[in-house]
Amino acid sequence: MYSILGIDWGSTAIRATICVRKTKELHPIWNHGAVPGHDIRYQTGAFNSTLYVDDRGGIVYTGEVYNQSCSPIPSKWFLCEDRETGNPLLDGLLAKFRGMEKRIRRALEAIVRTVFQEVTKFCTDRSLYIDEVGLSYPAHWTPQELSNYENLIAAVMMESSTFESAHGHIKLHVESLASAHFLFSSPRHMKQILTKVDEPCHLVFLDFGGHTMNGCMFSAVRRNGDELNYFQVGEPFTAHGGTQLWEKRVDDFATNYVEKSLKSTLLPSQRADILEMFHLKIKRLQTGLFASMVLHAEDQTNHSSISVHLRATDARQCFIDGLEAPLRLARKKIDAAVALGSNVKIVLSGGSGKNSLVQANLQQACTQLKIDEPFLFYEAVGEKDSFNISKGAALAAVDNLTVQEFIDRGAAFGFQIGRPEKGVNSSFISWESAATLALDSVRFPRTLAP
Repeated sequence: MYSILGIDWGSTAIRATICVRKTKELHPIWNHGAVPGHDIRYQTGAFNSTLYVDDRGGIVYTGEVYNQSCSPIPSKWFLCEDRETGNPLLDGLLAKFRGMEKRIRRALEAIVRTVFQEVTKFCTDRSLYIDEVGLSYPAHWTPQELSNYENLIAAVMMESSTFESAHGHIKLHVESLASAHFLFSSPRHMKQILTKVDEPCHLVFLDFGGHTMNGCMFSAVRRNGDELNYFQVGEPFTAHGGTQLWEKRVDDFATNYVEKSLKSTLLPSQRADILEMFHLKIKRLQTGLFASMVLHAEDQTNHSSISVHLRATDARQCFIDGLEAPLRLARKKIDAAVALGSNVKIVLSGGSGKNSLVQANLQQACTQLKIDEPFLFYEAVGEKDSFNISKGAALAAVDNLTVQEFIDRGAAFGFQIGRPEKGVNSSFISWESAATLALDSVRFPRTLAP
């Protein structure tokens, strides 16, 4: 049977889902080679997408093996054309790797190959064939970056007969829209959010990832039964920041603390231990209050240990440095939704969205605006909640609408033809009073539909 593969290349892990065309069954592709530490950090089944900087300053991919002697760096940033994130914590690090495109390309291909090996095995065991691939991407990526991403996936697809029918059939979907589409496909989950029938609501989707927050807004109304009408409001939005940048700020603090307070040098293995402990501590937080932390690391060579003391004020500053931008944008978009109508629901997802400090910040905003607290996507979906974007990317490719179906669901089109006057480069446009339009019969992704 022919199927669609949805891929979500996150900043810390990659997730893939197969959607069978005929039945629309969703099958998350499980990474059976994941090590326990990776499962704890990024949820069971994901593929590690981390690259490492070796002792010679080069880039290496180690698969699921954690290399504590090397510095980790997210592979997703190397899919970007200019590698400018807008965050000085990352920009300084990424600038070091200019001129290493060939080696980085080989590492990226190796990551894709690892994912495709599991996909091929899954399909072979079930007589499935991939005839289309849906790729999710951040809203801020440029056309050139999208082309680079598509070409990378297409190149590795050529190596497996499982993807033979998918050549030339790659569709691109904004991450936040893919996540929204997956939620819209579930009547059970939508009833939890839209509790009243025939009551229009503005939904603000906020997906807080490791390095970026991606979001979008929809107007939706649930009719009798499972019928749902919805349309996108405005453009998807994004901001750099997340728990991985928070962690990077703690890394800088720990390095300075060891050098200045302990008069020593933080070893790569100690840094890995400290950041692992920090990550687990913030993952287990049950409060929205900042507290001091003591982070320990062992030095196996000298049979000694070090402790980094992070005061509550320092912890708060590290949090602000890592997450201020996405939280500020999230509040701005929530304000914009409330300005459109009082019935507003916030849907919170993503790994950083599970953090209690992030949730407390957004809950405070909702309280001030007198709207319901955020709907926690991961609590509603339960197991495999982190696969929502890859599931949405696959579903969006299989769920298509004709233009007539699009219009029947409430879409409205407005077109006008304008012609430049006073020369080709003139800024003055003369608008025609009438125009003839021909619509293509080709079906297009449902994520664009109301």
